[in-house]
Amino acid sequence: MQPKNSSSLQYTPGPVPQQWDPAYFANELRNIQNALALVAAGHLDSTAASPKRLREGDLRFADGTAWNPGSGKGFYGYMNSLWVYLCLQLTDIAQVFSNAAPNVTVPVAGIQAVQAGFSNVHLLLEPSGTGGVFSQIPTVTPGAYSISFGRGNTNAGANSVNLGSSNVASASNSANLGSSNVASASAISSTNVGNYNAITAKASTCVGSQNSIDGGGFGTVVGCFNAIAVGSGTTAIGYYNQSLGTNCLIGGVFNGSTGTGSTCIGYYNQELADYSFMTGSGGINTTHGKLSIGCANNVTDAGTLSVQSGIYTASAITTTASVKVTSSQDSPGIVTAANHLVIPLFSAVAFVGTIVARQTGTALMGGWKVEGILSCGATPGSTAVTATITAIAGTTPSFTTPAITADTVYGGMHITCPATTVSTTWVAQLMTSETQVYS
Repeated sequence: MQPKNSSSLQYTPGPVPQQWDPAYFANELRNIQNALALVAAGHLDSTAASPKRLREGDLRFADGTAWNPGSGKGFYGYMNSLWVYLCLQLTDIAQVFSNAAPNVTVPVAGIQAVQAGFSNVHLLLEPSGTGGVFSQIPTVTPGAYSISFGRGNTNAGANSVNLGSSNVASASNSANLGSSNVASASAISSTNVGNYNAITAKASTCVGSQNSIDGGGFGTVVGCFNAIAVGSGTTAIGYYNQSLGTNCLIGGVFNGSTGTGSTCIGYYNQELADYSFMTGSGGINTTHGKLSIGCANNVTDAGTLSVQSGIYTASAITTTASVKVTSSQDSPGIVTAANHLVIPLFSAVAFVGTIVARQTGTALMGGWKVEGILSCGATPGSTAVTATITAIAGTTPSFTTPAITADTVYGGMHITCPATTVSTTWVAQLMTSETQVYS
């Protein structure tokens, strides 16, 4: 019996005659020959349904309509419990291989975009749906639209990018460039560039090696072994700097900051106050709003004042009661350990400066020159100050001269502005020379 479709490789025997029929026998052999010829020629019939019995190594030509294994009409092979599409058309892609120098020991194999008539051709790698692009099979479920080029990378975050080796991008919109960098799940929209950097805070950037950013986010670190531990909005540049503050700027080597809105630049300085500025070497500042310049040639004890200078500015507003000047107006006139001039134990400070006052709504004003020396021994209670205050020409005679007294509670000094009948604003600025003798 002749098959209905002469191009089909299927063979179905016809009814067997009761008596020997040479013609029947010859026809069946021709049908078998035709089917085997098609097999030898590589022909596969179009298939409208998946085989009921699936076997590793099966080949089918799916019609793509009644049966679509995944990529439409075409050839498929059954492997690893999946139908694999076999109709990739790479007419514009060439396989390349090189074992010539410098690739003798480790040859290079890859693909190259080619197209006749064009000298410049882009190479496109476009996934489907929310898929990503990877140079190695992921070992952890990747986030949507993620990209990884290198080995040992993990892209758990959506829209994450890893370029290099052994990087971890667990946060969405995070990126790692280099080796062994980590953007934790909370480090949304953060970037690591370099090696062994780690970020847990959002919208932060590490550039260099073995830096870390934790806390509220929006931090930037450039260099090596820098750390932003808490707070947000801080920038650290250099080597082995550390910040525990918020909105700070640190630059140099071995500097530390714990305040808010402060700047610390130089070597081995500590900025421990708010809205203040520390520079130089080996200095320490604990007073809000103070500018300090460390000038230690040798830092003998990290974090302890050696020699430095500074500029201290404070203010007060008086009416019917006297008020001590402070460098923070969050609570005017209320003295704390950090908002007036306080010095370390076993230290001495020489100071010169000015005080100015102006009454509201009048032409009355006053100005004074001040100078003196402040010292502190083994306890704050041993603090002593000697000072002179001289009125500047033009001072209204009715103004009472401010007073300078020792602060034996915190170990510093107070500038007390007298009571006035009209609201009066006072501003004091002192330039200091500071030293400490280690006990």
